Amino acid sequence: MNKEIRIRCWFEIDGIKFFSPGPARLLELIQSKGSLSGAAKKMGMSYKKVWDLVTDLNTRGQAPHVVSHKGEGREEKRS
Repeated sequence: MNKEIRIRCWFEIDGIKFFSPGPARLLELIQSKGSLSGAAKKMGMSYKKVWDLVTDLNTRGQAPHVVSHKGEGREEKRS
């Protein structure tokens, strides 16, 4: 008999889910891969979906989590 305890954790602001493990992993991959497209491929997501998630994250915080540099092929994760 295999017993497991599983916990799902996320942050909510005004009752709306703000941050969870998925976006946290996405930010890690953007930082390690240096691009949204690299992170999208690693997560098996479309570039558009990743772009939309990053845009959503950036609008919810006091400062953007990801700052893109057009034409350089890399994005910088901000803490």
